[in-house]
Amino acid sequence: MAERGAPLGNDNAKRGTAARDSLRRSICRLAINMRTEYEAEHGEPWPNEDDLTNYEIGLDLVSDDMLVGMKGGRETFREVADRTDGKAIQAIELTGGDGGPVGVIYKMEFPANGDDNAADAA
Repeated sequence: MAERGAPLGNDNAKRGTAARDSLRRSICRLAINMRTEYEAEHGEPWPNEDDLTNYEIGLDLVSDDMLVGMKGGRETFREVADRTDGKAIQAIELTGGDGGPVGVIYKMEFPANGDDNAADAA
């Protein structure tokens, strides 16, 4: 039985998380810096009624800036979302020529000499 997944010793999947992990840390630092600035300026704790994590607050700040157009556009937003949440699944629909279901044709061939037991004798 064939094994599923990458061969033993393949660590390609680990390397793919480095960019995502770095982006998550940067987003958390952004939130921490914003909270620190707010608390120093206002002399009171950052209002966090929804009890959000630093990552969630930072992601909200990045999203707000991108949507206002200060730090990027749709492509930047999509890139951040793809790196943090993963790319959206692409749906593929297969249909037949008339838009109906795909037809499957099974074809069996027998040896030309009519001896269908030739494979068993070998």
